[in-house]
Amino acid sequence: MRYTPEWGNDEGSCRIQHSAAVDHRNGLPHQRAYELAMKSKGLDVAYFIVKEELPHSVYPKTLCLEENRGVEFRQAYRNKITCGTFIDYIGLSLSNILRNKLKTRNYFNILIDASTDVSVIEKEAIFIISFNPTPIGKTEICVECSFLSISDLEYETSERVFNKISQLLESEGIENFKTKLVGFGADGAAKEIPWITFGRCVSRRLELALKDKFAEIKAFNDVNNIILKMYNIYKKSTKKLRQLGKLAAILEEGNSFDIAGSRPNKASGTRWIAHKIQALEMILDKYGVYMKHLEKMNTDFNFTQAERAKCKGYHQKWNNGRMPLCIALFIEVLSPAKLLFLSFQSNEIDSLASSGFIEQTKKQ
Repeated sequence: MRYTPEWGNDEGSCRIQHSAAVDHRNGLPHQRAYELAMKSKGLDVAYFIVKEELPHSVYPKTLCLEENRGVEFRQAYRNKITCGTFIDYIGLSLSNILRNKLKTRNYFNILIDASTDVSVIEKEAIFIISFNPTPIGKTEICVECSFLSISDLEYETSERVFNKISQLLESEGIENFKTKLVGFGADGAAKEIPWITFGRCVSRRLELALKDKFAEIKAFNDVNNIILKMYNIYKKSTKKLRQLGKLAAILEEGNSFDIAGSRPNKASGTRWIAHKIQALEMILDKYGVYMKHLEKMNTDFNFTQAERAKCKGYHQKWNNGRMPLCIALFIEVLSPAKLLFLSFQSNEIDSLASSGFIEQTKKQ
């Protein structure tokens, strides 16, 4: 059966007979197209689930949300098993894209990083950085980072890592990868290797140098301890946070705080110096509030005896003028390092800009 262009436009037509529309809806081509449309929507939802690192159990509920917007799904699609199947096919599709990409690239680098799961098995995340001289839709050259695999390594030795990478690249159809591999990035090795040129992250080296030097100073250890203890006191207690917020609101009537909020900040993360300063600034700004709340909690019988005793000990240890002065001192010391630290973590770094950041750090 031949159809006129009216089937494909959005304006509609009065020339199409009702019986022809019904026959088309019941025909095999339409059923196949409808099935593909549903699979496409299901794949979109599955991609969103895995991209946002959500559990597969969210998939059926997300489909219900899509149905409220007029999208129809068959009953067979409304389960988390289908979500897993779609994710597998998405992975295969991305693998094919990467395979075709690497076949056209003359050179590439490999980045790896490892973490340990709950079963104490090394999980090696492997990425490939390649140079695209003619990116689609762009006038400039492009350096692309692509995910290759997450692999299990029972023992993280250089030989096992090399064999695993070789196996993965060969499975992607890149048999001559040794002639194309021009760079390799990983965590610092335990010993120097003569035929490898080591290049280390400036921000990470700065962070480690400061941590090693400050670890020798008792005052810094005391300051670091108060950051950790303050965060842990309020981390899982909505009751304590609610009391702290009310107390801060009362005390703010006669004082002006520089930082909004009252919850202590976590001081660990990928930007150690910046996070440390952020946590210190919050504690210094609300120091009186925290001490007043600790004093109140050590006499509040709604808390357990152990909690009251802990708060009393913290209050006796920290309720003095030495601690705020030490906190202010380390904020002053770390602030210039923060400027240099964050500048070397930006996406675009050049030698001229780096020199400028170093000069600014010296002036501070």
